[in-house]
Amino acid sequence: MTIPSPETTAAPYPAQFEASGLAPAPRTLLDILHATAKTHPSASALDDGTSALSYAELVTAADAFAGTLRRAGVGRGDTVGVRLPSGTNELYIAILGALTAGAAYVPVDADDPDERAHVVFSESRAAVVVGQGLVVTPAGTARGVGGDPTPDDDAWIIFTSGSTGTPKGVAVSHRSAAAFVDAEARLFLQREPIGPADRVLAGLSVAFDASCEEMWLAWRYGACLIPAPRALVRTGVDLGPWLIARGITVVSTVPTLAALWPADALENVRLLIFGGRPARRNSRSASPCTTARCGTPTVPPRRPSSPAPPASGVTAPFGSASRSMAGTSPSWTNPAFP
Repeated sequence: MTIPSPETTAAPYPAQFEASGLAPAPRTLLDILHATAKTHPSASALDDGTSALSYAELVTAADAFAGTLRRAGVGRGDTVGVRLPSGTNELYIAILGALTAGAAYVPVDADDPDERAHVVFSESRAAVVVGQGLVVTPAGTARGVGGDPTPDDDAWIIFTSGSTGTPKGVAVSHRSAAAFVDAEARLFLQREPIGPADRVLAGLSVAFDASCEEMWLAWRYGACLIPAPRALVRTGVDLGPWLIARGITVVSTVPTLAALWPADALENVRLLIFGGRPARRNSRSASPCTTARCGTPTVPPRRPSSPAPPASGVTAPFGSASRSMAGTSPSWTNPAFP
């Protein structure tokens, strides 16, 4: 019996990858932001209720803060700890500045215990930590190099809660993050896409990976991200009237939180994304609100026994982090096709 060699035999592939040729080309989150800023330079990109930034201004602010990080030695391949108060423009400028400098951001809630912050920043080998007022504090050794991030560089490292042991970091590359963002652009509100007239709630902790969906639902389309303070979100019921006052039109949340809001809280909401439970069209809202339920990636996490070799001249951020979302597209349960 003759066994064909791998070189002459086409490798089988799962049926869900048959349309992979239709996927957008790999890119970074910065590519997405810059493309949006080029298309909608004057549109509002970020508004915390105290000040508002257009897309042109947001890119300028991110570039300026990236310069601060670079002067502190941060470069491509490094990690930057981010611990700023929620509900502020500064928090998102810090995140985008870290990405612009070529680093991966590592978020910790400002009100989390110092012990957790120490564990997260030490395990991720954060070169610096960004605090309130965009103050940069050295935390470790910067090993990165100059240059813009590539699709294969890490965009963020978010740690688990640690409820079953020591928190574990999960790194997500620009390639995977951008593919997720582009996949959502093809799923939601296809007839009337999100645009500059929309305002997207940023109510989730940036230390929770679903917060990335909020950010890029706005910045992929030219909409405005509206940060809500965590103290307000935790009240539950008080967030409903705030949504009305701030003109929110896009919300990603959980059904248990939405159930606390008054019926008119979703009057202006065009897209409501639920995570974790089966979603139904919201019968309490008077508006034709499209509701979707999100699932998780089907590609299992890659857990190397040893650190993956870094790109040439780049030091891997840390050795023990598992890497999930290794695929190029997410799996969805009950996606919304209006």
